[in-house]
Amino acid sequence: MIAVLGEVMIELAPAGAGLLKTGVAGDTYNTAVMLSQLGAQVCYATALGDDNFSTDIRSAMQQHGLTISAVLTLKAQQPGLYCISNSADGERSFSYWRQQSAARQAFQSGLLFEQLLQAISHCTDIYWSGITLSLMSDGVLSRWLLFLQQLRNRGGRVYFDTNFRAALWQDRTSKLASYQAALLHCDYFLPSLEDCQSIWECDSLTQALELLQSELPVSGPAPVVCLTAQQQVFWLEAGTIKQFSLKFSEQMLDATGAGDAFSGALIAALQQGLTAESAVQIAHSAASLVVQHQGAILPDSVWPQLKLRLLQLGLRPQQTQSGSSV
Repeated sequence: MIAVLGEVMIELAPAGAGLLKTGVAGDTYNTAVMLSQLGAQVCYATALGDDNFSTDIRSAMQQHGLTISAVLTLKAQQPGLYCISNSADGERSFSYWRQQSAARQAFQSGLLFEQLLQAISHCTDIYWSGITLSLMSDGVLSRWLLFLQQLRNRGGRVYFDTNFRAALWQDRTSKLASYQAALLHCDYFLPSLEDCQSIWECDSLTQALELLQSELPVSGPAPVVCLTAQQQVFWLEAGTIKQFSLKFSEQMLDATGAGDAFSGALIAALQQGLTAESAVQIAHSAASLVVQHQGAILPDSVWPQLKLRLLQLGLRPQQTQSGSSV
């Protein structure tokens, strides 16, 4: 089973004529849903309140097949909320209301966070992101990195996605140190070129590739790096770099959740033992379908179409590899 750590929020998305519709989303949650829909057993770790919105979120998680045994309930608290704005070409921007969310409180409190760790101690793999990282207090982060080290020592795998949001980071030194620590405690590192440019302030693709290689650990196994850069993916593994070209969808309606879908499908393919090239193509195909629909999560009616598409590319959506954590 793979544990996904993060925050699930209420999403407000454009619904035409100045209207907004509510949904349930969040970066790692979007990835968790993709993983679950593709056959993975997913335990989502977070905290919610005891209000009606929190009840709606729990229902949505269960509807998508996520295990919620690692979801803490904080009395008299609420989940975070965000609103999507889309430009004419489908690109999006966000406004957040999450400073006092139940999840943030859990990632700031050592006692609450310890409860989350106990709830996912049976899981063999972990997926988390830079947004989750930004919510953690220093003490929680130290405890989390130790937990990841122990899990990896037992043969588990850690997938870390940069998902950088500048508004969540006030201190540049803390940001760099946190991301560098996360990079040293993962087996698969999933950055975008845009995130690398923001985190490490590199100016070009060449500089980003050089910087990523310089940041990899000099002792012990280095993580595999999957760098997405515009219409290309660069795969860094065992000192070599492979380059894969991608064709972007010409029917993009909303880019929300595209990167999250990419990560979920990529992990699903890797855990079935597929090659890097196949995994990247499967991940890109999933993301290409997500951007053709409003919001971060595909409508229920579209999932069969996605599964058929990925099956044709070699993914077995309802099967898992023997010995895999999914």
